[in-house]
Amino acid sequence: MFEHFTEHAQRVLDMEGMEARRMHHAYLGTEHLLLALIDEPRGHGHRALESLGVTRGQVRKALAELTAEGPETDAQDYFPQTPPVKHVMRLAVEEARRLKSPHIGTEHLLLALLGEPQGVAMKALAALGVKPESVRDKILAMLEEERS
Repeated sequence: MFEHFTEHAQRVLDMEGMEARRMHHAYLGTEHLLLALIDEPRGHGHRALESLGVTRGQVRKALAELTAEGPETDAQDYFPQTPPVKHVMRLAVEEARRLKSPHIGTEHLLLALLGEPQGVAMKALAALGVKPESVRDKILAMLEEERS
């Protein structure tokens, strides 16, 4: 499945584990995916969030209020995905298909996060006043502009 992800999306998936490690979490949650999306400046996901005024610092602050940092542990190489992240991965594939994209990009990952409203990532974005429809509209506009 990962061979269908763009270079930027693959980089986000790699960074997701680093975010989990930074937060001392032993799992991959939607919060880690959101932070990784913000850290990939060449991806549509990052650019959409940035254009809506969402910054890494704001997201980190919102996440700090929603989740506790885990205990200091030894670095691990494998982080199991939470059920919401597994759902987001399936939704990303569906979003790419729906938009007739041959590859899964950061925009599809971000759109998929919108489909997991109970995930920590969406709770953080909601706390920042970000509306899912605004994110979707921004991404669709970016993709349309790219096609023109």
